[in-house]
Amino acid sequence: MFDWRELLLRNQPQASQTDDTTLKMLEEQLLDLLPPIVSALNAIANLPIEPTWFQSEIAQKFKLMLEGVEQQYLVAWNHVRNAQIQKLEEEYRIWYQAQLRSDKSLYRTYCQWQDLLIQQHAQGWFSWILLGLKEHPFPASELKKGHSFAPETELLLAEFFRCAKPLIQTDTYAVLKNFYSFQAIFTHQSPFLPQLVQGISNSSEKEISEKLEDNEFVEAAKIFWDILIVEN
Repeated sequence: MFDWRELLLRNQPQASQTDDTTLKMLEEQLLDLLPPIVSALNAIANLPIEPTWFQSEIAQKFKLMLEGVEQQYLVAWNHVRNAQIQKLEEEYRIWYQAQLRSDKSLYRTYCQWQDLLIQQHAQGWFSWILLGLKEHPFPASELKKGHSFAPETELLLAEFFRCAKPLIQTDTYAVLKNFYSFQAIFTHQSPFLPQLVQGISNSSEKEISEKLEDNEFVEAAKIFWDILIVEN
C-alpha cells in the first residue's frame, strides 16, 4: 500500500524550513491530486486485470509509475517554490489525463475491468472470481474460522458479492448456488445444494440484502459464510 501522507512525513526536515502557508498548499495539492490512482494501485495489487496478466507484474508497473511521480515531488521539497509546485502539478495532471484517455493505459484498463465485473452475466463474473482465486488459493480451515479471514480472502469474498449484487435482485437462487459451488471447488468439499436455500432464513437473507444495499460486501460475505459453513 502506498500512502502519499508518508511522503509528507518523510520530508519533515525540509518542511520545517518553509512557511506554513506553502506547506499547507502543497499538502492539499498532493492529497487532492493523487488518491484516485493510489486507490487503483491498492486494489490492482490484489486482483488480476486480464487472464493473461499476472497481478504482481501489473502492480509493479503501476508502482514504478507512481514512484516516478513521487520523485518529482521529492525534488520539489528541496526547492519549495509556488511556481515549481504548480508546474509539477500541471505535469502530473497532463499525465493523469493521458492515462484516462489512453485505451492502452493500465489505469484505463483497470477501470474497464471494474465495469466488466459489474456488467457481465453470471458465467462472466463467476469466471473472474475463479481467476482471482487461482492467484490466492485458501484452505477450508480459513473459511470455517468465520471472522478470521486473511486480507486477500476477505477482499475476494467482498468482490464476489459486489459482482453478484445486480444479479441477487433478479435470481437469488442462482447466485447462491454459484457461490456455494465456488466455495466447494476451492475447499474440496462436496456441495449440498438442496440444503442451500433452506439454510438461509428470511431474516438472514434480508440482512444480507441490506448489507449489499449499503455496499458492505465484506459483511455480507461473513454472514453468508457463518450460516452455510460455520453453522453447518
